[in-house]
Amino acid sequence: MGTKTKLSPQELAELKQRAIIYYQDNGVPLKMEKVLNNLFIESPLDVYGYLSDYFEASALPITITRVAGEPTIDQRGESTTRVEVYGLRHGKEKMLASHVVADRPKGEANGSVEQRAKSDAERTAHCAGGIALLETTVGAVVAGRRVDQLEECDRLVVDVVRNLEVDEERRLAEETKSSEPTSPTPAVVATNKRTRSPKSGKKVGKEKETVVQQNAEPQPYELPGNAIISGLSAALVKVRSASTGQPAHQIVTDIAGQENSDSVPIAMPVPMTTVFFGGKSAAGKQNLVKELMIVPRTDLLTPETVALVAKVYRALGAMVTGKFGVATRVTESACWVPPADRPEVLLELVKDVCTGLELTVGTDVNVAINCAAHEIYVADKGKYEMINGIVKSAEELIEVYADLLNRYPFIVALVDPLRKEEPDNWISLCEKLSDRCLILAESAVGSPERWGVEPPSVRCSGYIVVPDRRTTVSDVGLAATNARRQGLAFVVGSPVGGVDDGFVADLAVGLGAEYLRSGPPCRVATYQRLADLRGSWMRVRESERGMGRYGSRIQPHRNQNRNQKKRKRI
Repeated sequence: MGTKTKLSPQELAELKQRAIIYYQDNGVPLKMEKVLNNLFIESPLDVYGYLSDYFEASALPITITRVAGEPTIDQRGESTTRVEVYGLRHGKEKMLASHVVADRPKGEANGSVEQRAKSDAERTAHCAGGIALLETTVGAVVAGRRVDQLEECDRLVVDVVRNLEVDEERRLAEETKSSEPTSPTPAVVATNKRTRSPKSGKKVGKEKETVVQQNAEPQPYELPGNAIISGLSAALVKVRSASTGQPAHQIVTDIAGQENSDSVPIAMPVPMTTVFFGGKSAAGKQNLVKELMIVPRTDLLTPETVALVAKVYRALGAMVTGKFGVATRVTESACWVPPADRPEVLLELVKDVCTGLELTVGTDVNVAINCAAHEIYVADKGKYEMINGIVKSAEELIEVYADLLNRYPFIVALVDPLRKEEPDNWISLCEKLSDRCLILAESAVGSPERWGVEPPSVRCSGYIVVPDRRTTVSDVGLAATNARRQGLAFVVGSPVGGVDDGFVADLAVGLGAEYLRSGPPCRVATYQRLADLRGSWMRVRESERGMGRYGSRIQPHRNQNRNQKKRKRI
């Protein structure tokens, strides 16, 4: 009533009556009476903070009004998209949360120089496509939803993007059908072959030898920028966390339908920290070890774990640069790329460093190896090129793994040791080695969002799931539930690209993951978030129960115990 117009007695009486009805319809008198009585009884120091919390609990649920996207750069300085979620809070529209998308096209992550060198134009197209999706079809399906409807939002977003992709794939197929020749054109692959001089007969160089092979199985069409699916899902979890005051890991636990209580001890994931990169893109001849990860002992507190990993990482760097000199490369994420000619070279480096630091391999420090076997498979030979010029069949490669485990028993996990197209060999591998180390599948099981139509077909000890591209938080929760029902280990992997804000730590803790493939040591926010989660839970428990030393109620996972004792065969 900003006006100073004098009201007549009748108008004033009508106004008072409308006010009474308005307050009664909204329960204001009863709430005011209750909060004022409680305020006097409890006599808090912060009177208005107490009143604020009380009325905040009675406020209307936050409703999403729109989502938007902004071009930005990730932690590697490459173009990507920031997803922003807006909603009505206290009757006003505000930006509730944001998340930077890990938009790294398939095959680029940790791949060859050519694969990593995506053009700026293509990245710009991915960003533009993601922003367009957010501000049109995707934004339309989430607008008006409450922040507690995360699973429904995930499902709606995935469905609408999939429908767009199906329509576009159908259109492209029709265009291709009208222009393609009558017989399929085989793929042409160039391989290197040394030639001999016609005069001396000596090898003088390389020429390209053309090998004809059948076209690969067509992959489903994906819209440019569809990685905003995972980014939006993570942003919605942050929105709900900010609006309810619950930590993000508790919200993730709710989504996965797992037990969520302050009285239940949390099981912290053990980080798998990448220190070496190798594979086809490395300068050395060995291809079998694409990624070598340090896995510390499971009974350490999080700060002790971080200190141990940092110490080993620094010592490895000093040893590698001293041994290989300028030939050692460093990735954008500060992982060492030594020019190793055999996988054993990298494992010996770890042994030597641990000896120098007075650490025991197999107890204080273990190792996990990402083999990425699908990347070293030579299709025309039907074998794996584990070392340049040396190829092995799947059966022979299993024997290679067995020999490595015999000589280096501190290897506790092999990731993607075979292609997913060889399920029988996965069975043989597990029967031979799963009682000695974890056989983990990542690329071999694909994204959980497709498990409904393409369920995992390989036998393994556990899954690694990365919350990037089209994989929503709901999808990761489903994968964790499936792994638990089958008695398998579950590992959450950090996305390549994006910005490290520690969210993946909440995801791993909320889902009860045995391990967190945390990436390189430069992901400071992830390690700090793990320490914060552990410390906050301990402080609550100590204040309520008078507990002793931090860590007394943090329990190792059943699958983590495999690092210290003989593993049960899978």
